[in-house]
Amino acid sequence: MPRRIHAHRGLAQPSRLQVVALVMEQPGLSLADLCAQTGLHANTLRDHVRVLTEEGLIRSEVEHRATRGRPRALFYPVDAMRTASA
Repeated sequence: MPRRIHAHRGLAQPSRLQVVALVMEQPGLSLADLCAQTGLHANTLRDHVRVLTEEGLIRSEVEHRATRGRPRALFYPVDAMRTASA
């Protein structure tokens, strides 16, 4: 199924492109990791990540851990082959 025309709006901003590149290079980054590597504020990154997730460019998974506290969301690139066959 071809992508919608507006599907690449997530890459229209240089900072979103930077986030996608980082997630592709280092799958499993958290929001704090992205903040440290991009220098962007967490609230700004939350919006970027939301748009990139909605556009199908990255995905998030909840970290599984045995310690107390809220688990982190970890970000991974979307596998185009897996998505196309689903």
